[in-house]
Amino acid sequence: MGATGVWAEAGPSGAGWSAWPGGAERRDADGEVVLRAVAAPDGGWWWSAPVPGPARIGLEAEAILRASGPGVPDAAAFLARWERENADAVAALAADGRPRRALGREAGLRVWRWNRCLAAYAERLWAVELLPCTPVAVRLVAPQHDPVTTLTAVVWTEGEPVALPEADLLLAVDGPDAVPRAVPMVALRPWLDRLERRAASHQFGRGGVEWDAGLAHWIVDEDDAAALVGAVRELGAVRTLEPLWPREVLDRELLDAVRRARVAVERKPSL
Repeated sequence: MGATGVWAEAGPSGAGWSAWPGGAERRDADGEVVLRAVAAPDGGWWWSAPVPGPARIGLEAEAILRASGPGVPDAAAFLARWERENADAVAALAADGRPRRALGREAGLRVWRWNRCLAAYAERLWAVELLPCTPVAVRLVAPQHDPVTTLTAVVWTEGEPVALPEADLLLAVDGPDAVPRAVPMVALRPWLDRLERRAASHQFGRGGVEWDAGLAHWIVDEDDAAALVGAVRELGAVRTLEPLWPREVLDRELLDAVRRARVAVERKPSL
């Protein structure tokens, strides 16, 4: 894994940075590094974001830079540079022809938007709407021994009131050490669609910031949660899945584009 970066006069400031002597980094809601700033030997700072990776890394870095003080890299220019160098990095990674995990760009961004607003949304639901429901994160998982398939999943502790986002799988557990029961969420739709459903475009304000939910979701209160347990136990089955780091899941459109470009070059007749 590499990094793309630019020099700027100012270094990081504000909350959210993890610092070490001579540098600092920011991580996203999944705990992955999305932006680093390292003091340059001759003054100034070297700002970088990792490549290759999905589009959300560049967008997260851009959002951090937009919220930073003067003297840091221009956010739009940084993002444009990251996108170019990320495309080159994805092309280099895909050159060996091995299978790579991928998710549609927009699907990945919807998950990113949802996960980054969870803390603010929980505060909104509990303190403003008086709904004791906890929004739960969306994770990426894969069937065991499958090098390609990427699924979105939500882990739910049975009986817990939640704001439940759309995903491929609901992984229900009845205790901290329990093996999850996996239920395709499409199988639960007839039951879930009787509940309050909020659209992916749902917006809310918290902490002086306007947030987009990113994913359609259902409000599952205490009574609904108790009923959902029965549906899950009827439809669910134990399934072996492997957790994925979001950064290893590339944007499908970009991966397909660099592969097509490589094939076109290989087929081009030599003069």
